[in-house]
Amino acid sequence: MRKIALASLVAAALVLPFELIKPLGRVGPLVLTTVELVLYVAIALGAAVAGGDLLRGISRRTGRLDWRGFLERHGAAVGFVAVSLLSAARAPVGGMTPLKFALRSASGVALYLTAAHLLRAPGAVWRAAGGLTAGAVVAGLLMWSEIHLPGTAAWLTPFHVQTFEVFGLARASGPFQYPNIAAMYLEAVIPVALALGVAIDARRVPPAGTDRAGHEFTVAGAVVALVLAGAVSLTSSRAGVATVALVLGGIAVFAGIRRTPLRSAALGALGAAALLAIASVMTNSLVGLRLKFWQDQSWYRSTIVPVQDGAARLPARLEPGATARVDVDVRNTGARPWPASGEQTVGLSYHWRQPGSGAMIVFDGLRTPLPADLPAGAGARLHALIRAPVRPGRYGLHIDLGHEGVTWFSERGDPGFRAIVEVSDPAAAPVVMPQPPPVAAAPPPAAAPPAVPLESLSRSMLWQAAFRAWRQYPVLGLGPDNFRHVYQRYSDTDVVDARFHANNSYLEILANLGLAGVAIFAGLLVSFWRSARRALRAHDARSAEGLLAVGIAAGLAAYLIHGLFDYFLEFTPTYALFWLLAAMLSALGEKTEATVG
Repeated sequence: MRKIALASLVAAALVLPFELIKPLGRVGPLVLTTVELVLYVAIALGAAVAGGDLLRGISRRTGRLDWRGFLERHGAAVGFVAVSLLSAARAPVGGMTPLKFALRSASGVALYLTAAHLLRAPGAVWRAAGGLTAGAVVAGLLMWSEIHLPGTAAWLTPFHVQTFEVFGLARASGPFQYPNIAAMYLEAVIPVALALGVAIDARRVPPAGTDRAGHEFTVAGAVVALVLAGAVSLTSSRAGVATVALVLGGIAVFAGIRRTPLRSAALGALGAAALLAIASVMTNSLVGLRLKFWQDQSWYRSTIVPVQDGAARLPARLEPGATARVDVDVRNTGARPWPASGEQTVGLSYHWRQPGSGAMIVFDGLRTPLPADLPAGAGARLHALIRAPVRPGRYGLHIDLGHEGVTWFSERGDPGFRAIVEVSDPAAAPVVMPQPPPVAAAPPPAAAPPAVPLESLSRSMLWQAAFRAWRQYPVLGLGPDNFRHVYQRYSDTDVVDARFHANNSYLEILANLGLAGVAIFAGLLVSFWRSARRALRAHDARSAEGLLAVGIAAGLAAYLIHGLFDYFLEFTPTYALFWLLAAMLSALGEKTEATVG
């Protein structure tokens, strides 16, 4: 039974990246996916082994459950489930949604507890690390193929419902549901793969007549880390690229202090990645453009000028709730073409604010699409529709461009066009409009396309919404997974899209679980820190097991870094990897023969 349970756990580590979007069925209130089926089998078998070990110890009167030691090592994880269930029970909204997510969190903790017990077997942590590395390599190669080999993207559609791109640059997601999830998963496996190669060399017996073994696996681990780092760059995730650099740099610093061979491997992988990045940037390749993704302000540059004469000029006054047609000349002064078709188009829209306070009155104005793709330097005349606020008053009108599902141009520093408009009945006194400098306009399109709503929310708006939600429910929050369903209540938008999270793991936990959730999550991180310290006390940092412990701890640190900009506990590959890494680190901290292969 123990061998079967361990085999199922290694199989789960191998298949984590490959979750099909079509569910297999339901287990009670939970939807069962392909990867979750493997995880639940591993959990059930692991629980059977742990239960059998406990019963055998009791029957021999030699085994007592060390409750104090158990709570010290795993109490925070159990507490996380307790807080999630309590928050779900007290959730003000969501119905069964928070309970389902709380049970999902419980399954992650169950994986952690059963895996921590199973991985105490000799060599088990090594096999789990190998399974994680092998699965990540296959996923990374699929991501490379998705970008470079025709037909691969269509073959990967069972893993994600859509393809992803930014201004015509494809974003790889491989077998993952979203590119950011792919980046988060791979960046956490990179230090494990790197440490695994060094650790294998550290435990090899030197050939006769020498005092050192070879470095073949160290080199292989560095190459694997470089391949996975390249796959992360293909996702165009700014947080992912930065996290990889910080994690590899952190390993190099720690290994340098402890004088372990991980230092050379980490510096080698980091240096090779930096050289490839420099070469890509200098040759202006597509990879180079992705690596400069955080400098994409130059992509979002425009000139926007409403036509000042004719029947379709911008009026100085609008009646409350009235819609006016306004001819607007736009010119692409950025570095990339503006797409007019696909899922991430560029289009014209506007915001209404109060002139004095700047408070947002209308965030998503009517959307006016482009008549065709607009290359850099080209212009077009758009027949825009602008709807006035329903209440009379003086308002600031901000005509802006939006990149669908990505950003507003104004959020990347583009000024757009601003004016003061009076919203009142026709008997009010006239208002003088500011006169902007003229701009040469391209010929107008033959017909005006229909206006559609803009669906784009900035990270800062979501952060503010999460904070406002916490202020309303400070102790236990909205309930597990509820923020993405009700964020529009706490933001200046009426866009409803359940794919939006707080784009920050800590604020997401704060909004959903309140201060209780943040406190128990902090306790969880402290318990992981203690597991790492126990592992390095049980095994010297230069030993094979100590090297592996450093890599696993660095994988958990990657979650903490990327968690500043994304959320990872909803998606099966990333939440399961998080708990599995924690279990591996806990097992390495046990002073037994468990981790020596």
